[in-house]
Amino acid sequence: MSFASHAISQTNAGAKRSLASCREDLERSWQLSSDEPSPSSQIAHSISNSSDSLDNDDGMGRYRYKRQRTVEPEEVEMKVDEAMMDTTTITSFSRIRITPDNRPPKHTPSNLPQSQNNNNNVTPNASVKAGWYQGQVDAFNNRHGLGTTKHDDGTEYQGQYVHDSIHGQGRYTFVPLHQLVPNPSHTVDPRYDANLLRQTERVHEGLYRCDIPHGGGTTTTKIVDSVPFPSNSQGWTSSGIDIKHVQVIQDVGFHKAEKHGCAVGEGIRFIFTRNGSGGWEESCIRLYNGESTGVNVARDYGIWVCSCLGVDVPTAPTSL
Repeated sequence: MSFASHAISQTNAGAKRSLASCREDLERSWQLSSDEPSPSSQIAHSISNSSDSLDNDDGMGRYRYKRQRTVEPEEVEMKVDEAMMDTTTITSFSRIRITPDNRPPKHTPSNLPQSQNNNNNVTPNASVKAGWYQGQVDAFNNRHGLGTTKHDDGTEYQGQYVHDSIHGQGRYTFVPLHQLVPNPSHTVDPRYDANLLRQTERVHEGLYRCDIPHGGGTTTTKIVDSVPFPSNSQGWTSSGIDIKHVQVIQDVGFHKAEKHGCAVGEGIRFIFTRNGSGGWEESCIRLYNGESTGVNVARDYGIWVCSCLGVDVPTAPTSL
């Protein structure tokens, strides 16, 4: 399988649907309930009193899309369920060991996916990932507020917690995958290495509800193909590694906890590709229900969808 076909799987889902022409079209595709706020009103960092504009690069290749204020000034930085926050207060900043047997029972709302063998809407603590947590806790030593958990399996979550559940704005980093893949250049010239080392990294950043993605979010997949051993070729190098191909795929969409955190309705895939020492090539593909439609769209359309979701507009990486 080629580098490009591995990264971009095209389907016909939603390909024949007309592009959204207004915010209401988008929100209908996201299946928002009548009492559910617009995604763009849930993240304060994307709100401004100024007219629509792009902020300067933050140094990490990301821009923010500014638009007119849509929520009241006194609203907190991140909306979370007030019923979950109740009267619990953050008491300290701690570093604690997390194991399934030292965490409180998790209560999952009835409208969210329940775990197997789950009685009375309580998620078994066997679902709790062991690891180390550093951050804010409540009087019962539960993760509550801002913090970071580094799990024993290599994954990591950084962001907001409510009563020991991931809830609010956060960033979840998955375990990198390493594998050998055929080198396309080797079939043309046997002097090239037969295989390349592929490293795949994946991160999801956005809103969560009861440990499940819910709301606007971006899933970033970075694929780097490099020569596994020192080489004399003149490819773009980083830390002595001869990098042949880089592709960064950023899927922007609205995720529903009721759909196990999967994206629903309209979304956008931003693709940035670099071969050897060349520059970045960019394309935008329309998504529907988290799947590629194979339909290319203008970047301006992607920027508009990001603004409606209240997420940062992806840009080409400034470094690896």
